[in-house]
Amino acid sequence: MEKENLEKNTRTPLSAFIELLMNSEELPHSAEKALSMIAPALQLMRVQSHTCIPPKDKDGKQEFADHIWYDSIGNHDPSSMAGLDTVDAVHLTHQMEGDRATVTLSSYHSVHDPAWTSAQRQDILDFMNVLMLAFSKSRLISTLRRNALIEPMSQLPNAAGFISQAGKLLNRGQLSLYNAFYFNLKSFGLINRRFGKDETDRIIVRYSKALTDFTEGEECVGRLGGDNFVALIRKEKSSDFLRFISGVQTFGVIAGEEIPILIQAVAGALEIDSSITTADEIIGKCGTALHVAKNVEKVPYVFVTPELNSSVYQQKQIVEQFPAALINKEFKVFYQPKVDTRTNEIVGAEALIRWLSDGKIIPPNEFVPIIEKDGSICQLDFYVLENVCQDIRDWIAKGIKPVRVSTNFSRKNLSHPDFADRILELLTKYNIPREYIEVEITETTEEAENALLVDFMNCMHDEKIATAIDDFGTGYTSLNVLSDFSVDVLKIDKSFIERHTKTEKDSVVLSNVVKMAKELDMTIINEGVENWEQVDFLQNLGSTVVQGFLFDKPLPEESFRQRLKIGKYDISSNE
Repeated sequence: MEKENLEKNTRTPLSAFIELLMNSEELPHSAEKALSMIAPALQLMRVQSHTCIPPKDKDGKQEFADHIWYDSIGNHDPSSMAGLDTVDAVHLTHQMEGDRATVTLSSYHSVHDPAWTSAQRQDILDFMNVLMLAFSKSRLISTLRRNALIEPMSQLPNAAGFISQAGKLLNRGQLSLYNAFYFNLKSFGLINRRFGKDETDRIIVRYSKALTDFTEGEECVGRLGGDNFVALIRKEKSSDFLRFISGVQTFGVIAGEEIPILIQAVAGALEIDSSITTADEIIGKCGTALHVAKNVEKVPYVFVTPELNSSVYQQKQIVEQFPAALINKEFKVFYQPKVDTRTNEIVGAEALIRWLSDGKIIPPNEFVPIIEKDGSICQLDFYVLENVCQDIRDWIAKGIKPVRVSTNFSRKNLSHPDFADRILELLTKYNIPREYIEVEITETTEEAENALLVDFMNCMHDEKIATAIDDFGTGYTSLNVLSDFSVDVLKIDKSFIERHTKTEKDSVVLSNVVKMAKELDMTIINEGVENWEQVDFLQNLGSTVVQGFLFDKPLPEESFRQRLKIGKYDISSNE
């Protein structure tokens, strides 16, 4: 009878045991408390777990973890059974969701207690199943929380994880001991193109490991995605860190052979002080400095300064003012003629945007990079195209023969699946003959963008709309453009021409580009032509269509319309 009552009493705490475990996320503490409720009746001396964690990759090793959930004699060493004097045990093995870890729970019985009955063994299994379920839930929650802060491929903190670490340091008053860095890998598209996506991913993992090895203590390196990284580094190590990221040596594998790679980065840096009141500020301020380093000053790194902070304020103003300025038609389209130097006839034009604000003209380089960053540039691109369509329709109505007008589109548009359809809709809306429109996009080194650009160019080609690659000669994939894309026009960048007016070797390069383009039935437009010496040089290479201040600066529509009526330039004064 006494044994039956004992067995009955062991079953009554089950609901309380379940409730305590399943309603608490503090599993070690709640499990110990819950097990202490049932351990005496079930004659449990110890309950512990052994976890086997599989390797994260093929080169990794298994990891093991042991934990004591309950121990009646105070021996808290999971690896030791000394003093337990056990005679029996119940084991339960389960494979966890998420990280595929294998967990074995073991409940041990003392030799000094009566042997377990079959009913008691079943009760123990019931309690262990509940504990395993609670452990599985706790581990899954922990994994989800960790994954929410980790970039999965590199296993570095993501933006949220980086901000979380910065927030912890800020709350402890220690953030000002660190400098922050936002850095971007130089020419990484070339590595992607050379090694392919899978091996490039492995290169990123190796690079991330090198970054992690550099850090100490609570220093932190995170990956924001792609080839963008952030870091918190102790102030006294900041110079060393900038030298480190200026050239990290790693390797890529092709056909089983390790190829050395030197990965260089451009950085925006912030010297953190008491003015930083929230962790969120860090990435934004460093990002601005990175933009200046990469696109303005073209130097390895730039630190945030009061002048840059002022620039941040101005950028914020531009972003805030842009929507209203677009509605109020403060943006005006100007036209820069394209001229055939054999006849001096106007054979085309490029539509360029200017912002007229409070009677002042804001040049594109002051606002385009800003709205490019937040994606608003796409709205402006279609605003320009619609204005061009309206002007062409007006010229036709006035009996003025139009020329083909090229309009610029940011690569940001490529991510919109209706990009091509929206262009076609505007041409249809204003009944614009396809021969008068040319779509202009800057070449790219990004593999994903490259694929989208190929599809877009093919679509335009099928629709009989001319396409142009802008700034040809400044990117890293220039020669591939000749074979990869259905391009009608190559626009040779001004800097490319300036270089190639200097040496015989350089003239050979440009001459062959012109020759290949002609053989592929492409037109060459030379940008930034400012003197007749350049015209003579280009004509000798067989390239005759130019655009630049030699003939005209960008003109407002009414002035360009007058040029169209005449149709050509009188250069007798320059003969």
